[in-house]
Amino acid sequence: MKVMQACLNEIHHLAVRRIRALAVLKYHHGDTDAVAPSRTQRI
Repeated sequence: MKVMQACLNEIHHLAVRRIRALAVLKYHHGDTDAVAPSRTQRI
């Protein structure tokens, strides 16, 4: 069961990072394109 929980945590972590990256990209979409990539890598 611990292995399953670890896998779920990993998937959740990746999903959260992806959602945050998308949110940052959408948020900065109106700004210069130079800002978005640096912010995404920082997450």
